[in-house]
Amino acid sequence: MSEVQLSLRHTRKKRNLTQTQLGAKLNVDQATISNFETGKTIMTIAQIYELYLIFGEDFRCPRISYLECSEN
Repeated sequence: MSEVQLSLRHTRKKRNLTQTQLGAKLNVDQATISNFETGKTIMTIAQIYELYLIFGEDFRCPRISYLECSEN
C-alpha cells in the first residue's frame, strides 16, 4: 500500500468519516473510495488536490510539494 493510500485511510478515520461520507464530498461512490484506499483505482491529481482541500495539512502526499509563494 502506498503512502498516499495509507494517508487517505488514516486521515479519513481520524476525521471520523465513513467511505460513503468522503465519497459524497468527492462526488464518487463508496466503492471508489475503497478502491482508492486499496490501490485498485489510482487517484487523479485533481482528486488528490480535492483531498488536500478537504483535509488540509493532515493529508500527506509525499511526492507532491506544496509551495508557498512570497512576493518580494
